Amino acid sequence: MKLIDIIKEYVVNKPDPNRPPTLLEVIKDGYYCVKDVNNGEYLNKEDVIITHPFVVGDVWKLITDDGPLPYYECIEGKQKRKDWDADDINDNNKAKKFFKILKR
Repeated sequence: MKLIDIIKEYVVNKPDPNRPPTLLEVIKDGYYCVKDVNNGEYLNKEDVIITHPFVVGDVWKLITDDGPLPYYECIEGKQKRKDWDADDINDNNKAKKFFKILKR
């Protein structure tokens, strides 16, 4: 990789809290588990809901012109979900590890 390419990538992906990423790519599969009962109890399959919100290879785009709050919409891949709150991804360190910034 040439130095100019590294500089261009830094400029594009430079952290700026006032400017959330406009394009994200999922780099790690992410699953979410919701339990209907208290912690420490035995569970049945019916008591646990497991979703797969982050699928490797999916590309998410920041949508800012469709309502009062910005959100991410999956524009390429399997998820096809369009109600992921932008603040959940930008402010949540656990969610950040599943994404690579493609464009700011």
